[in-house]
Amino acid sequence: MKTLKKPLYSFLLLLLFIACTYDDSPLDEDIVASNTGAVLTTVSKTGDTIDKSNLSDSSLQVRVLFNDFKNNDTMESVNLYLLFADTTPVDNEILEIDEVLIETISPSAFTEGESGFPEHQYSISAESMLDKIGLEVNQIETGDLFILRYSLNLADGRVFSTSNTGNNVRTTSHNTPFRYSLEVE
Repeated sequence: MKTLKKPLYSFLLLLLFIACTYDDSPLDEDIVASNTGAVLTTVSKTGDTIDKSNLSDSSLQVRVLFNDFKNNDTMESVNLYLLFADTTPVDNEILEIDEVLIETISPSAFTEGESGFPEHQYSISAESMLDKIGLEVNQIETGDLFILRYSLNLADGRVFSTSNTGNNVRTTSHNTPFRYSLEVE
């Protein structure tokens, strides 16, 4: 058995060396350019909760910046959707409400911010959220969520949102979650 260990270790070392070779071929710039996307990075967000007993003082404000890693001229529009998540069933009944398109924002609504990038601020009150979803205040309970989702549409037809961006883009490298939520309290 001892005589088999030495050839086996040598083989594994050789395999490791072959598997870790460095590819120093240059990147094709056309391929890199065609694979770039765009993001809506969070600049600021205010509002985390909806006070069910005082809706008029509850709102969500989100400021995002647009970055396409080029000239920032590839945006076609931004769609904003509102979703309600019923996390507190009543009599084992969950309210199922479809996501609603609440606004389409044109690139001209973005203005250059302190960052030097095109920025846009969106604000929506709790009363407006209820109205757009079609709910009455007595239908929401503590723990329920209202979720504002961004969908970035580029001129070339590509769309970026929560379903097709990686976790790294959404949470770390660009802070681009494409969605913001308010919890009912």
